[in-house]
Amino acid sequence: MYWPFFQLGCNLEINTQRTAAYVANIPDIAVNGKIDARIDLDCNCPPLAYEFDADDVPQLVTYTTPALDGVPWYDPDITESARFLGFMISDVVQSTAVTSRSITTRISSSGGGSLGPLRNRERRLDFTVLMFACDEASMEYGFRYLMDALASSGCDDNCTTCEAEFRESCPPIEDDADPILTESLNRGRWLLKNVGLVEGPIWDTNPVEDAACNLRRVKFSLVSEMPWKFKCPVAECTDVALAGYPSPGTDCDNWDEILCGKQEIACQVSEDLIVGETGLILRIKAGTVPLQHIEIAIRPDRYGYEANPLTRPSGYVRTEPCDLIYIPELPPGYTLVYDTSIESMTVAVPGGGTYDATPLIATAEGRAPTFPTLRCGQFCVSVSVSECSVVGDPTVSVSSVHREI
Repeated sequence: MYWPFFQLGCNLEINTQRTAAYVANIPDIAVNGKIDARIDLDCNCPPLAYEFDADDVPQLVTYTTPALDGVPWYDPDITESARFLGFMISDVVQSTAVTSRSITTRISSSGGGSLGPLRNRERRLDFTVLMFACDEASMEYGFRYLMDALASSGCDDNCTTCEAEFRESCPPIEDDADPILTESLNRGRWLLKNVGLVEGPIWDTNPVEDAACNLRRVKFSLVSEMPWKFKCPVAECTDVALAGYPSPGTDCDNWDEILCGKQEIACQVSEDLIVGETGLILRIKAGTVPLQHIEIAIRPDRYGYEANPLTRPSGYVRTEPCDLIYIPELPPGYTLVYDTSIESMTVAVPGGGTYDATPLIATAEGRAPTFPTLRCGQFCVSVSVSECSVVGDPTVSVSSVHREI
């Protein structure tokens, strides 16, 4: 399998188009045209003139030289870094099955066996990568950089795993397409979570022996702890205010009394893809006062009645939620993140720090999170809180994340 693009963390970028452009701009490294022939063989994508910026917006780019472009491996104090031209994936193999199940042989006259439950495993990827440089010293520097970038995973802190982005196919972009749509550029673009080095890098056999100073082959293996590959999150509802004021007669001094009503917001999410499923990322930000009596519910919403109460017919009975979480209180300034795509529930506290949020859940009145995923339909995510706590200006955001095995 061939990938035109792979990036691990912030430092390691394997970009076929970038490397091909650098080699073409520095023709003196070609040896009897052999390196150019190798690029023609492996550079399967047409030139991509667009990259995504930090806000995930496509930007027009032109590749010139490593020094002028400020590539991740370039260091102005190291001459060889300007003469190392980058990487190109020759092959990547998913060497282990992502899903498996046990089989137990039946001891009976009819024979056969019994299948155990299907389970997901980690995802292992074995890379074969070409490296290009202007000379032997630059090639040696490139290998040192590769080893360092893989070992550190490109993180700014002491974490051992990072997020990786890759393209498993070229986006279907017409040369005369105007404007270039983000949707088109995202075709074949995926994310992997919790990725780390498990083996390598090591030198492999030279693809062209008499050009070893300019072209070398290396191998390494990475593992993603999660079996899924993800699309970028899509914002469904952003910073929706849990606005309002207590109703007349509400006794906000007695939080446990029935006199304190509820304030609710709802957000609809649609999943119409046949392959894969969609997870949810729900962020609840408490305001300047404690956010109390929080109830998170996810319900099927085929006709939109849950998300828009004004459309409900007379006598409508609310759909039974497929997930229901009750949290008595979220302190001021705290942010709760409920992410079904990676099956995680955390809380960020003022001043920094992120912690497991499951101790905040009251299982007597709700239940522990089951992290449901959505398939082929419309769903409603609703958040209700005590109307006495909305005076602190809390907000809710909902994003959807498509994932596949």
